[in-house]
Amino acid sequence: MFKFKILDWFFKKEVESMIQTPARVPQSLMIEEVMEDFRFKRVHDTMAFLNWKWATTTGGEVPTIIELRRAARQLMVETCKLALDSDLVGEHIPFAIYSGGLKATVFKSKCGKHIDNIELAFILTVSESPEGE
Repeated sequence: MFKFKILDWFFKKEVESMIQTPARVPQSLMIEEVMEDFRFKRVHDTMAFLNWKWATTTGGEVPTIIELRRAARQLMVETCKLALDSDLVGEHIPFAIYSGGLKATVFKSKCGKHIDNIELAFILTVSESPEGE
């Protein structure tokens, strides 16, 4: 009887740990998923229509899709680094970097040791309420 109680306890703990501890998705895989899903052509077409140029050594040019992809990846990597290097810990504290219309936002896990979510956005306009006094 004692042997079965130990086995029952072991299997119960094993099942509980599988339910309560979701597998962590590696940061690099999250970035790849965002890169795959993001509509870079739509962003490029919008920037071309608006004649939205990025500064370059030769003046200013509408970025190519390759340049947009490179910048987006770099923003996400840098934002992940910023979040993981930060001492701030809590649920859904956003860490964000903006550049050239692109915005990378990262959310850390509660423990602060892992990345839970990565978002990439193309921002045309933003409005915020004034800060409280």
